[in-house]
Amino acid sequence: MKALRLFKALSMVDEKWVEEAWDYRPPSRKHRPALYGLAAAACCTLFCAFGFFYLVTGGFHGFGSAAPEESPAESTAEGAEVSEDVAADNGSGGVSYLSYAGPVLPLTVLEQDTFITAAREVTWDVSSDQSTARYEDAYTLTNPTAQAVTVTALYPFAGNFRDLTDQQPTITVDGQAVTPQLHPGTYAGSFTGTGDGHPGTYNLLQPSSWEDYAALLEDGSYASAALAGLNLPQTPVVVYDFSDLSTPSPDQDLVVSCSYDSGATTLLSYDFNGGNWDETNTWRQYGGRAAADGCPTLIVVGEDITSYSLLDGYGLDAPELHGVTGQVVRRETTLSQALEELCSAYLSNQLPGEEAWADTLSLSDFTAAAAQLLTDYGPLSQAPVERYADGRLDELIAEAGVVSRVFYLSFPVTIPADGSVTVTAAGRKSASFDFPGTGGPYEGTQSYELAPTLGSSLAFTGQTARLLRDDDTVLTRDDYGFSATGEAVSLDGRPCYAFTVQ
Repeated sequence: MKALRLFKALSMVDEKWVEEAWDYRPPSRKHRPALYGLAAAACCTLFCAFGFFYLVTGGFHGFGSAAPEESPAESTAEGAEVSEDVAADNGSGGVSYLSYAGPVLPLTVLEQDTFITAAREVTWDVSSDQSTARYEDAYTLTNPTAQAVTVTALYPFAGNFRDLTDQQPTITVDGQAVTPQLHPGTYAGSFTGTGDGHPGTYNLLQPSSWEDYAALLEDGSYASAALAGLNLPQTPVVVYDFSDLSTPSPDQDLVVSCSYDSGATTLLSYDFNGGNWDETNTWRQYGGRAAADGCPTLIVVGEDITSYSLLDGYGLDAPELHGVTGQVVRRETTLSQALEELCSAYLSNQLPGEEAWADTLSLSDFTAAAAQLLTDYGPLSQAPVERYADGRLDELIAEAGVVSRVFYLSFPVTIPADGSVTVTAAGRKSASFDFPGTGGPYEGTQSYELAPTLGSSLAFTGQTARLLRDDDTVLTRDDYGFSATGEAVSLDGRPCYAFTVQ
């Protein structure tokens, strides 16, 4: 059991937290290549320490609230146990998770005033794996009129590009599989300070509760923007490609130094792992270890740079680096084309074992997602956030793949006169949870949420849900009042339902 507890403690570390630690930069005007990995090393050490203490203490007993396995519990009529910490929460209040997978969202249609009604039945299944639930979300759409009606159905789901293959549900209409069109939404979160009392926009603030999704979706503008798609920026740019580079010594840093007018020029960099600039914003350096297979890129938006040189080391007085070999190619293109090239390079250079998600991804969708971060939050926006203000496209493109967003699957559905059709979405849902050692009420458990009507224009005549589980599955929260034998229960109109298993 202790080995299993340690495995759970380590396996529940979300990948995005490690990536945030790797890319985190303190609020300083100068950066050094060697500093970027320190936060990641510290983060990994911290999580290993958490896992160790979780093992030896049996669940951080004495740190914050009691562990879920020793929390006082009350019995429900169905025999499941519900923790006192969460029994009072009726599903309509805001419950935040440190790792939040988002709720299962309802089907909707684009057309208005169609007289269509919908009956919904959701089946959850945690009988084989509690860390990932299977779900089947079925809708009986009824047309009471004397004429057939064709509508454009939209099925939304929360997720990200990196896990899209696992998160995207399959869609059937009357049992026949359909191939829907995918419409990615924009980043669903915002930005926050460094967590040590300093305000700012250095860190990602991803959605952590269903209420975050309610604020995002309730007025319909998010879905409209996703369906409209993004207009990729056609701004003319100058691109400098540095390729086939080498230095006299493998211990030397290759540095590109350039002068520019910050009032007329914006600089974007890729594949450099350090930077330095002066306070007047007229001079910058980009650098890192030269690699034969690397191709650092500098994108100039606006007026071209006035000069550039190759140096050894950092600082205003660094000597020019002699003995450098390689090519520097200047070319003119559009920002959208330059971004697409860099996004393609990023997707094709994943670590071993991580290529699968990149191979199935639409390059145009991914490029549009990166462009949205750049133009909405980066140095090309009206109010750049501090996280992206220095124009490091490596970080921005990587985060386009992992930040939370809502995707929409669109497909036509024809409902015959005075008849019905059944639309079913089936897939897997990752659990929401609190990290070990944080003392939260959901530490050591897996939670799943359902938003019955959020963002939907359908007129629901009723909604039911059922849970399939093993006999030894312990429910530490149950907003539905699930039957122990798996019969369907009616939903009573709450804005969000959750169940939590241990």
